[in-house]
Amino acid sequence: MSEEAPLIGESMSSTRYSNRVYHHQLFQQASEKLVHALALIAIFLVVAWFYDDGFSWETGSKLVFNWHPVLMTGGLVSLFAESAIAYRSLKPLQQQQKKRIHLILHTSILVLTIVGLRAVFRFHNEASPPIKNLYSLHSWLGLVTVILFFAQYAAGVYVFFFPRMKTEARKDVLPYHAYIGTGLFCIMVTGTVLMGIMEKMTFVKACNDSEGNMTKTCKIANSLGIVTVLLSCAVYFTLLEPHKSLSESAARLA
Repeated sequence: MSEEAPLIGESMSSTRYSNRVYHHQLFQQASEKLVHALALIAIFLVVAWFYDDGFSWETGSKLVFNWHPVLMTGGLVSLFAESAIAYRSLKPLQQQQKKRIHLILHTSILVLTIVGLRAVFRFHNEASPPIKNLYSLHSWLGLVTVILFFAQYAAGVYVFFFPRMKTEARKDVLPYHAYIGTGLFCIMVTGTVLMGIMEKMTFVKACNDSEGNMTKTCKIANSLGIVTVLLSCAVYFTLLEPHKSLSESAARLA
């Protein structure tokens, strides 16, 4: 009987360990699916927000600005979220294929960001009278975010693609590349988006109609802010490393 007791204890610990691992995997899979859904919802909301006003690229048109939130949301929010989890969501593919897709997504973000910034600078400069550039906390934080993203992109290309550092050096850099990218999205991008929504709603005074009721535009803008925060959380949870209790050694000690 005394010999069987340790075996029963080990079996129970192993079962608890297996359950914890299984539940963690389910949680990450659910978070991953949530990222895909929220990324699409974010694009839908930002397009719905500015759809009634329309878009233009004509000189002096106020509608040039509308490209800014749409392109920045599509790039630095939705595509960035998909790129951040690409290595997990594209598990069936080979490593090199996942790397190329990761690079393509980041390059797309880069292009959308450049055009989106061009739109807002054009809108400010072509307004009558011209609007000063980089006057708000949103613009300052946004500029820092874009600079960090460009630096992260350049470093990633240099280390992992061309001219490509040696294997050991890539292994040393990889964790920091992943941590910085995750922090950049979850903190910097999310904060910038929320400030941008607040600034736009305050600037146009669009949250109350003549009777003091919340407008449809305000509801859409606020919903976009909530979706961005939830998307940030979903990306974080998808990339979250397993807790130490999920290790084999913890299972033996349990």
